[in-house]
Amino acid sequence: MPSKFSIEEGFVKYRVNAKAFFGMMTHTIEGRNDSVKGEFAKKGDKIEGKVIIKSSYFVSGNTRRDKDVSSILESDKFKEITFEPLELDTVKVKEAVIKDKGSFFIKGKLTCRGVSKVYDLNVVYESCLLYTSDAADE
Repeated sequence: MPSKFSIEEGFVKYRVNAKAFFGMMTHTIEGRNDSVKGEFAKKGDKIEGKVIIKSSYFVSGNTRRDKDVSSILESDKFKEITFEPLELDTVKVKEAVIKDKGSFFIKGKLTCRGVSKVYDLNVVYESCLLYTSDAADE
């Protein structure tokens, strides 16, 4: 039987170190997107499903910057950023869920602006990933 995962409330962040005043000062710019939703299931060695992020929902507290991020992501043309898991260590996920915090890596295909690349993403669990399993998986 498959292990099933559902992200009911999630977010992603970006952080950029930007130079100001002719490169003399560096400050950190951060933004957040709370539109993360998705489901996927592990069936044996195969994973099916995806995580979806609305590309126009990044918020940094600076409207002009948010419009720039939306423009960079071409959110008018590409409405979603998707992540399709390819590899997952369910033991690490179970450990994080049992402790109600932790992190683990998921290898998957990230598609942004129509371009797909495979990445290892570090997932920080903060009670946002719902995990269910069958006795056969334990």
